[in-house]
Amino acid sequence: MVITSPNQVYVPEYPRQCNVIRTFSDRLWGVHEYSRWPQELVPNMWHIACIPRRRGLSDLPDILWRNLRPEEDWQEDCRGGVHSLGYLTMPIVEGLAFAADTAISGFHAISGLSQSRRALGQQLCLLLRQCVERMRRLPARPAVAVAVAAHVQRLTLELAGLKLYLEVVAARIDSPQDYSNALLPVLGAFVKEATLAQTCTRVGLPVWFTQELTPRTRIWKVVKPTEVHDLSYQESQPPILHHPDDRPGIVNLTGNWMSTMAQAVSHQLCSPALPSMLFSYPEGLPDAKKPCVDQKLPVSKTLSLPPHRDTPPAPGGLRPTPSLQFCPSPFFSLSECWTRALRLTGVLPQPARASLYFFPPPFLLETVSEQTTPPIPCMDPTGGRPDQKVTRYLHNMVRIRLFCRLRLLDPTISAHPLNIWEWRAALWGKYNFKAPSPEVAGASGRPKRKREQRNEISRLFGNVAALPEYQQTDEPELGGQPITYEMAVTDLRVRYNLLWEAHEVNWRCELMALDEAVVPRAGWPYMYRWEREADVSAVWGESGGVMSVLPLHRKDIKCYVWPSSMDPRWRSALPTLRAFLRLMSRWPDYPQSLRDLPSELDDWMDDDYDAGQQGGTIFYTQTFIKHFRRLPTIPVEFPLEYRI
Repeated sequence: MVITSPNQVYVPEYPRQCNVIRTFSDRLWGVHEYSRWPQELVPNMWHIACIPRRRGLSDLPDILWRNLRPEEDWQEDCRGGVHSLGYLTMPIVEGLAFAADTAISGFHAISGLSQSRRALGQQLCLLLRQCVERMRRLPARPAVAVAVAAHVQRLTLELAGLKLYLEVVAARIDSPQDYSNALLPVLGAFVKEATLAQTCTRVGLPVWFTQELTPRTRIWKVVKPTEVHDLSYQESQPPILHHPDDRPGIVNLTGNWMSTMAQAVSHQLCSPALPSMLFSYPEGLPDAKKPCVDQKLPVSKTLSLPPHRDTPPAPGGLRPTPSLQFCPSPFFSLSECWTRALRLTGVLPQPARASLYFFPPPFLLETVSEQTTPPIPCMDPTGGRPDQKVTRYLHNMVRIRLFCRLRLLDPTISAHPLNIWEWRAALWGKYNFKAPSPEVAGASGRPKRKREQRNEISRLFGNVAALPEYQQTDEPELGGQPITYEMAVTDLRVRYNLLWEAHEVNWRCELMALDEAVVPRAGWPYMYRWEREADVSAVWGESGGVMSVLPLHRKDIKCYVWPSSMDPRWRSALPTLRAFLRLMSRWPDYPQSLRDLPSELDDWMDDDYDAGQQGGTIFYTQTFIKHFRRLPTIPVEFPLEYRI
């Protein structure tokens, strides 16, 4: 056998077929790295041959071909309390994110595509968004961080190849014209059939023809194969072996190893899952312990709600916890639609088990003490509940917030939601283990459970996160600025930034968890699950998947998507409202009144917007209470004058 080329003067090393593909120290696949090296042409995958070479196209930055090295390109970030985790340097992260966004925008700008041709590009965009969000939002060990960035490079180049194929090469293939003199600066491909070699030559693709050597074979020059010169041949440690034929749970639209591998690596690196908030209620509970939503009550076109319950306050004149009754905020002007939805619930009965939260509940950080500075103007003077511990909570929250974010999606750390008492213990910051005294060592019941809960919090924050006990002299950073105890007391910027993050993270996680509970997808193939998670994340403005439950602070504080119809911004918020309604349309008992809203974006009027907002928030609140026995956390608008 010989390898010949009608339009190239060199022969690259041939990527022999193998059952196991190895990952090397640069987290690429050596001679099988299809984004950097020519591969055998696969039917329905012509775009792989159209991946640009380095400096082949002027609109692609060099960062896409940079070989990343942990010792040079990764920096440890110990602010979250967990050692050996960090990020790639900011120029690399921002450069790759910009290149990926450009490639995604470029693909979506292509018009006139059939559904079959658009499907593969949409799949690549989905995988690429996931990897970019993983790279930007979640710290990782050096090898994992480099592997994620290398996969961003790989998928971005593949998407660029798909764009070039759809815009240029596909038209050349369909045309009888000869483009052999207009050779494209792309990788090209190996082929085994003469007709394919002829087609590649005619449309201007670099091609290498593997054929039997016969007396008729015309050869002008004999060369040695060109070896891979800019990729690593040192295997990763520990070795990472991929088996392209193993495809459990993978949706493969093309039936070839390259697509399967891209999806499998995305699953390994960028497919975390939030823990469930569901728990079982014991049989035979008294009515007071059951959820307040009457499941027998039919949902009409006017969004029928359970009868309003005027539940009396707790004994002693104490207010019910804000997890069970709406409490106005002294700090934020809450959206009218969410306020009405929460007020309509009245006071919920005490659940059989403690309410769970993914992130510190906002109402723990929204109380006031004699030391704290009240907001001016105060949005609701009646909403300021007293708590003398809040200043310590705020100061310690600055210290532990990065770990609270990290634990949600890092697969090596326990991410189970915590109850209110556990979050109080975490915010208080006393992480020493409490051994039982001899007289209560064998005791059971409430004291024992409290001690065990406190020790679990100490293990999580004191051992896993290696966070020392809180000291009033600590100066943790927030937005790059050291925060003293006095600032936590007097500087409202600290309070607003922490409160907004608590609202936003809980709201995003709760929506993701509720959709998982209502539309179970445990047995779904990975691609379908990722698509559903992207649909959820579109509700807060981007289709980034589960990774986007962690907001990018400086960017996301500007993106409030719940203005009223009296606000001139309402039409720009319409796409996210429609994403919210489309998501819930698969939920049981979705109201017909919401299905009857206009299907076309341009047909919506302000009264349709009001109906969609109010109906959607009521239905969401109703469904949330039905499953989780408490009020949901709602999104709030950040006052930009309090940015740090």
